[in-house]
Amino acid sequence: SRLTRALEENRFALYFQPIMPCASQTGPGKHVEILLRLIADDGTIIRPGAFLPAAEKYNLAAGIDRWVITRTMRWLAENTAEASWPVTVSINLCRQTLASPDMLKFVIDTMDTTGISPGQVIFEVAETAVTTNITQATSFMLTLRGCGFRFTLDDFGSGMSSFTYLKKLPVDFLKIEGTLIRDMLSDPVDYAMVRSINELGQLLGKDTVAKHVETLETAEVLRRLGVNHAQGHAYAMEEPLNNFVQPSAPRLVVVSSR
Repeated sequence: SRLTRALEENRFALYFQPIMPCASQTGPGKHVEILLRLIADDGTIIRPGAFLPAAEKYNLAAGIDRWVITRTMRWLAENTAEASWPVTVSINLCRQTLASPDMLKFVIDTMDTTGISPGQVIFEVAETAVTTNITQATSFMLTLRGCGFRFTLDDFGSGMSSFTYLKKLPVDFLKIEGTLIRDMLSDPVDYAMVRSINELGQLLGKDTVAKHVETLETAEVLRRLGVNHAQGHAYAMEEPLNNFVQPSAPRLVVVSSR
């Protein structure tokens, strides 16, 4: 009942966390993951791990995804339309959304209504959500990729079943399971798994993303391994989306010789 009321009263909030390039080269633009928070009656900010399991159990998760997609695309349209460096956002989708028959039309209609470029949106789908129904998930991703959207396979390495399907999955990014990243400096097995996942991703032409990067030492090891992007508190904390500051375009400065 609290989740239903939260949807009716817009008692959710969008946060963001940057996804940074590991290597020294940086391209134009800024990539952030959109994070969802629930606002309790007393103003307490509740993380999704506390309410998304209940949302999935009571078939409310797809409705929450619709809320996030709508607000995020509106924010893109309102804040980045005139930006010289376009922002790319990653939006998480649940298993119920991948199975919803009308979600494809909803996403495309929202894109058309807001006027945003589909190239600015990357949908993140968890490995377990994809492998639960590989045929349905693949069809969903292929349709939206045909419109210009991109996909990240999230939590890769949490279950090795997806190695079997990875060559055929229409994803553009592999986000490495965070527990492997957290322990890779102290656990040689986790280190070997991170290295193997990255090598496999590079071989398949997919960018790799390390999540839960908590120290600069870990970031440096990931850079040496050739991981493309990193995300975590070593780079930036989560912040409300309203705090986002659009990066300035580089300017040519003329210095007088006098």
